[in-house]
Amino acid sequence: MGMGNAATAVVSGAVSTYYNPALGAFATSQSAGATFGILSLDRSLNFLSYTTPVKPLAGLSFSLINAGLHDIDGRDANGQHTEDYSTMENQIAMSFSNRVDERVSIGVNVKFLYSRLFEGVKSTTVGFDLGAAARLSDELTLGAAVIDLGSKYRWDTKEIYGENGRQTEDKFPSLRKIGLAYAPAGFASFVSSMRRWLKQKLHLPREIRKALGGRYTKRIAFTGHHESHAASTFFPSRYEDAAILTLDGVGEWDTATIGHGQGNKIKLLKTLHFPHSLGLLYSAVT
Repeated sequence: MGMGNAATAVVSGAVSTYYNPALGAFATSQSAGATFGILSLDRSLNFLSYTTPVKPLAGLSFSLINAGLHDIDGRDANGQHTEDYSTMENQIAMSFSNRVDERVSIGVNVKFLYSRLFEGVKSTTVGFDLGAAARLSDELTLGAAVIDLGSKYRWDTKEIYGENGRQTEDKFPSLRKIGLAYAPAGFASFVSSMRRWLKQKLHLPREIRKALGGRYTKRIAFTGHHESHAASTFFPSRYEDAAILTLDGVGEWDTATIGHGQGNKIKLLKTLHFPHSLGLLYSAVT
């Protein structure tokens, strides 16, 4: 996680070469992102990206950025409304990066930009970003990037104003960024577990039906941890009426329960809550 120029050095999780083209070499898996923003004052900002590692130590990334402004009130010299105007700008970029050793990478970003200010007033340009990143330790990363090298728009308004039109050139200011990012040692495990949660654990009904080959289509009920333990021991048993005891490390907040099973029903009567736990005591001892 990083804010501002710190994102120039973030190499954990889904890396973004928008901030530094050298970061793609540290990608460990394919990732894609999409952002669609509807902003105030009739503005919009949209972003698409895709990053993939390239063996053995490289990375490749593609991105598309679209920004626009619409419903601009057009008026004539008398202040009367004429029509609504719009303006837009697009950037298509491809970045490639490679690690010169296990901890240091360099990268380049090639960008194609297109802007339309007015009907007949358009411009295109090509620009470059250069970047480098170095993992100073497993938790600390230093990154640096130079953005928008050689980018400039050339405008020609003669199509609108005729002889009164002119040609102008707008050079992009080159941005120099340096960032330092710190990621705790457990962050990679957190990202990995979150990926499993987002892809599988939050969609358990879908995963269960998929594992059963689509043969089960009825409702899937989710019960508490110790209720599941109680059901797994009572329902397969030969008893119609029985007392039930469950002992565990911890499930939700319960560590042990006493319940009653009768017919096709189970009721938990008493529970023992964390941190009091025979199961955790057993784990600590063994």
